[in-house]
Amino acid sequence: MNKKILINILAVSLLISVTGCDDYLNNVPKGMTIPQYMEDYQKLLNSQSLINASDGMLDYLTDNIHLLDKNATASYYIYINKDESVRNLYSFKPGQVYVEGTKDYIWNNAYERLFTLNTVINEVMDSKGGSEEAKLRIKAEALFGRAYEYYNLVNTYAKQYNSQTASKDLGIPYLTEADINQKYQRHTVAEVYEKMLADLDEAASHIPDITANRAHPNKAALYSFYAKIYLTMGDYTKALKYANDALALNSALLNLNNYDKAEGTTWGRVYKKGNPSERLPDINHPEANYVKWLSGSLQGSVMLSSEMRDLYKKDLNGATDLRKEYFFAENQVNLGGSTDYFPGECAFVLYANFNVGFTSTENYFIAAECEARIGSKDKAMQLINTVRNNRMMNNEQLTASTKEEALIKVLEEKRREFCFKGPMRLFDLKRLNLESQFQKTITHTADGETFILPPNDVRYIMPVNKEILNFNPDFPVYER
Repeated sequence: MNKKILINILAVSLLISVTGCDDYLNNVPKGMTIPQYMEDYQKLLNSQSLINASDGMLDYLTDNIHLLDKNATASYYIYINKDESVRNLYSFKPGQVYVEGTKDYIWNNAYERLFTLNTVINEVMDSKGGSEEAKLRIKAEALFGRAYEYYNLVNTYAKQYNSQTASKDLGIPYLTEADINQKYQRHTVAEVYEKMLADLDEAASHIPDITANRAHPNKAALYSFYAKIYLTMGDYTKALKYANDALALNSALLNLNNYDKAEGTTWGRVYKKGNPSERLPDINHPEANYVKWLSGSLQGSVMLSSEMRDLYKKDLNGATDLRKEYFFAENQVNLGGSTDYFPGECAFVLYANFNVGFTSTENYFIAAECEARIGSKDKAMQLINTVRNNRMMNNEQLTASTKEEALIKVLEEKRREFCFKGPMRLFDLKRLNLESQFQKTITHTADGETFILPPNDVRYIMPVNKEILNFNPDFPVYER
């Protein structure tokens, strides 16, 4: 069956029961190539579509965000001006997020990418040309990418991993074949994690130490992924081990003291001192181990919550937080041609490609959290101070008198570091809600209304879209 056609079908809806596919058998349209040679499969992995991941709209479920009332002058930031799906998330509306007849591109695009990855995994070893070693490396990269997609999907469309309930909690379909006619099932959360780890274990020995560019996983990315999975599962001993293994290979940090900001522009707003044409690095970012660009970024369209604004003011001790200084704008902003005014508010205005893959920075925070939980509070503080030294002007070293205090400071610093840069805050909220001391109720407001999301509420879970369910009425779902 023509793979390009199948990928396009899958993009419309993964779980649609397709009939009449025999019409496409052995039918290769002009200008379309079926992969046959090893290099064809490498080209599939080099596809631009595979570098995208997740979506910034998931932040509308978090405590970082605020939207303006309808009488505000800055139209991009007003609640009522947002798409209905965004308003549904921000207001924690029960039931479906997307309007009937519209698509969920987070789900659809992820499964489209998975179709490509499964094609590579299933077929590259039988392809023509190339060495066995090269084919195993290509397969390993696709296995890594498959596990990565499923990590985001299960944490978006399922409950947080909980060892007490994961074997029963609904997960997501973990497809391993590039076949749209296979019977789909919704695996449990436990099964999804088992399969992710199995994919990584199979890939591990063939992931190279160094890659040509960071859109392809290296050993530091492999260890980063293990660290992230084990942190999510609450296995702090293994998470600490792998975070340290990753940091041993890449501990580099970008020093924001070497940068400055400009008004009247979007891309290039943050630039290298002495060279206004040099923006923040992206594909060759020194912190990157594996690059995946965030889709649907929120830059220039959301405000910080008052709680988040206060958090950026905390623990400064005379220092200047350059993340807050460069990535946000208080009261007004000129992004090119005109000024938007929002008195008393703070907008997110960092225009950059946000890597939601794996970074040295995240490994510092994973290691620090694990040290605060099961190791040394002083080591935890040392790790986050290393990050802060590269994010602050005149950083004053943080200290903690207890592990509990250290853990709070690590989690607060992590929240400042990754604010609006992907689904990490949502995933952390779900994870931390399992611990009574970190449970919180999120409150959003707009136009005189108050919206409440209690801890562990099912509305933390994105629903499977009605478009999918219309073709699969027996597909089990969370009643959101």
